Order: sequence, then C-alpha cells, then structure tokens
Amino acid sequence: MTLTDQMRLRTIFIALAICVVAPALAQRGNDKSGNPLLNGRATVSGNIIDAESTVPVAQTAIQLFAMPDTTSVAGTVSDNYGHYSIQKLAVGSYLLRYSFLGYETQEKQFNVVRSDREIDLGTLR
Repeated sequence: MTLTDQMRLRTIFIALAICVVAPALAQRGNDKSGNPLLNGRATVSGNIIDAESTVPVAQTAIQLFAMPDTTSVAGTVSDNYGHYSIQKLAVGSYLLRYSFLGYETQEKQFNVVRSDREIDLGTLR
C-alpha cells in the first residue's frame, strides 16, 4: 500500500467518524424537542385506572402542558399496568391531560417546586 493510498484511507475514515459522531454531539444535553421546560430534575408519575372496575388502563395518551398558557411540554402513554412517568420537569405549574378511546378526557393540575424530585400524582381515574 502506497503512502497516497494510506492517506486516502485515513481521510475516508476521519470523514466517516465525523459523520457518525457530530450528530450525536449536537443532540447531547437536549431533549428531542429542545424544550427548556424539560431541563429540570423533577419526575411526575402515577397510574391510570378505570373508575368502575379499578383495572389499569394501558396505552392511555398523556399530555403535559405548562400553565397558564398551556404550552405543550411533553407526552407519553401509560404502560400495560397503567403507569406513566415524565422526567426532567423544571419548576412551574403544569396541567396533565389524559385520555383513552371510549373514556372522557380528564385533567390534573400540579406544581413543581425547587425541592421536588419525585411527584407522584397517585391513581387517576
């Protein structure tokens, strides 16, 4: 292998490394939306159950909004046991909206204060 071939291979390797590493570094430290309200340290969680049967409601759509202007912050779905969790919440007031096909949409307001790390909203029906 000649010196020119070695230089060409080295250049190709460096270019590929940059293409792979640069996007990962560009996203580091940010959530997917780049939302500053998800740069905190609090986690909100709870469970969704059917009010009548008390059976967990899996795959419930959960939306989180910042108050008072109801800016969309995050969203998730409950797992097979009705459990949900949203992490990295900053200090502020929030509205949690949850809905599932065939059920009436429900809402729950809560606040995150500086000392909060874990906020358990308990069982929502």
